[in-house]
Amino acid sequence: MLSRTRRGDLIGKGQGEFVTMLAQGIKIAEREHVLAREAYDAMRLAPDFATASRHWGEFLYRWNRVFNKLKRGAVGPAKAWYKTREDEMRADPLLSYLHEARNADEHGIEDITEEQFSAYLVPPENSSARIASIAVMADGSLHVDAIDHEGRPLQPSDVIALNRFRLVPVSKGRGQTWAVPTKHLGMDIDPVNVAILCRYALSYAAQTIGAGRGFL
Repeated sequence: MLSRTRRGDLIGKGQGEFVTMLAQGIKIAEREHVLAREAYDAMRLAPDFATASRHWGEFLYRWNRVFNKLKRGAVGPAKAWYKTREDEMRADPLLSYLHEARNADEHGIEDITEEQFSAYLVPPENSSARIASIAVMADGSLHVDAIDHEGRPLQPSDVIALNRFRLVPVSKGRGQTWAVPTKHLGMDIDPVNVAILCRYALSYAAQTIGAGRGFL
């Protein structure tokens, strides 16, 4: 039978190991979140379909790694919390689609996008915009006359997302198919506006990282 002192030493050691593992998982997850965001930024202003598709694949890879690293670090008291978060992701049309699209891109042979061009206005993050005009110049460049809520001028990249492709259903085999998502956490979403889908996904990942920090 262990003495009270010895039991306390073991509990303290276990708690320390738990905190170390979770902190390391969060550290790597934060790095992957930054890389996912960079892929998103590159994708939404990509000059052609091939480039946009490559950045989309990178976004899926980095975004999924956020959760892979959090799961590896979620031991001890955080394990049950992460299981709940994982169940929520499996049940959510957008989040489960992003997971399976990554698997299909990595392990499958079918395309996960189809070429199709569209352009969307997207609000600046953590801000709003007032757009007076948008013009396409003779050289193909865009000119935007817009300001944010504090009156600062905005660039075209701040308010425009170029969709070079559309999403398609992805399959896992054995008759399992994930439709292009039209809902996220109970709200309707536009499946054509890939930039906004990425924003929702990045926001969810950031919230999950923040919740994980609560266990440290």
